[in-house]
Amino acid sequence: MIDGVKIKCIGTETSDWENSPLLKFCTKVDTTTGEILAKNRVAFYRGLSFHITPSTIADKNHLFIRGSLATYYNQGKHNAYDFTREMLTEVIAELQEQFKIKPQTAVIQSFEYGANIATEKPVKAIVNSLRAYQSDRFTMLKIEGKPNGLQLDRSKTAVKFYDKAKQANLKDFNLMRIEYVVKYHQTAVQHGFNVLADFLDLEKLNNLKPYLLEVWRNTIFHDDGMRWREMNTKQKEKMLYYLDANNWERFNKGQRQKARVKFRALYNTFCSSKTQIQIGNLLSEKLNELEAKKGYHFQNFLGEFGSQNEIPKKIPFSTLDEVEKGIQKEFKNTTKNEGQELENNLQKVPPKKCLKCGAILKHKNSNSKYCSKKCNNSIQAEKRKMKRENIKTLENEILRTVTQNLSFSNLDLLIEYNTETGAYSDQLEQAEINAPKEWSLKVTRVTILQKSKNLVLTSWRAKKLIKTISQNNLKNGIQQKKLLQKNYRNTGNSQKGKI
Repeated sequence: MIDGVKIKCIGTETSDWENSPLLKFCTKVDTTTGEILAKNRVAFYRGLSFHITPSTIADKNHLFIRGSLATYYNQGKHNAYDFTREMLTEVIAELQEQFKIKPQTAVIQSFEYGANIATEKPVKAIVNSLRAYQSDRFTMLKIEGKPNGLQLDRSKTAVKFYDKAKQANLKDFNLMRIEYVVKYHQTAVQHGFNVLADFLDLEKLNNLKPYLLEVWRNTIFHDDGMRWREMNTKQKEKMLYYLDANNWERFNKGQRQKARVKFRALYNTFCSSKTQIQIGNLLSEKLNELEAKKGYHFQNFLGEFGSQNEIPKKIPFSTLDEVEKGIQKEFKNTTKNEGQELENNLQKVPPKKCLKCGAILKHKNSNSKYCSKKCNNSIQAEKRKMKRENIKTLENEILRTVTQNLSFSNLDLLIEYNTETGAYSDQLEQAEINAPKEWSLKVTRVTILQKSKNLVLTSWRAKKLIKTISQNNLKNGIQQKKLLQKNYRNTGNSQKGKI
């Protein structure tokens, strides 16, 4: 369920917190001179921190709440228990009552969604079995400066797996925490969570479940129940290869899909333990249980507040239904006009579509042009193909024009060619070229050097030009040789006649 949050309390006045007997604000002060070193003020109460931060552009303050709502509900002790939707409703109602936080205007900056799973095996052994998810490997997770699990850390979201009992200093408990973290307001809005009252929407909460379940069920997991002795040599090598997280980072999408299918086939055949499947089922059941409405008793925060060590009073939860309905009704009435206006504005702006397939770009940045990497690659391939076609057309025209005027020109050429020992280039005049067929096939590029602009031929067009020039030079050489022989014979006959 919802646990850690960061809330920007829009609509709450600074005096509401300053005058509260429950909050005592402090700041940084120079103990020698008494000078106030920071303008920010913070107060701590039952696992939540209340921040008053001066605005840098206006004469006002920004009010934030950070911390664990589950710890707050548990009198500030810990959050290593099942924090249900009903408890969340109580906490929101109390924050509205005691600290003047308006659920319909308080903006969600970040939040955590997850569940605590009681496991048979030690949590450390289970967490250490996690290898990779898609192309990402798991990295170390530090809580309060100490290693306590693994995380899949991305730019806008994260998924964490760690020992909750260890964090809460609970001995003889195997309690594994699995949670999905939304880091920024923009990402929260994409999931449907804009203001604090959105946490009461069961449909929006249900939409978060697939993110956790999908990551857990498709993670490459090394279970200690693998029957290695029953595998042949090739199967062992394959399994060890797939259990190396470095390999999953190098796979492309197609290779990763094939590798996942082969890994699952080996896993299902030779693994007797079903730890991953069992925890996946427990996670799904726990999330459903936390979000379901129940009739048992919960702590009542609507009355007076005692000390953190005082045992809280309890009342039947029937009154919380009325609280939740009141909050939702107030939110619906106050935001109806704003929502209608926003909807009208959105209808005026046509949805942005993918340039390739025409799909509407949902959950994408404003400058995105394609819905997926596949569409992006397809468009770029078409552009490269068009560029190659334009180059071919231009070079074909150059080749046709040059070959027609070979008899009347003496071109200066830079010829590039490949041999077994490397790549070379020679600068020759047209009349100096007399290459055999085998040599002309090695030509890769010909640059016609001119004063205005050089002309370039590549591929078979470069070979064609050198072959044509060689044939013309050879033909002209033979004709010139015959002419010389004819002149020599005529000269000899004339000399004999004179004798």
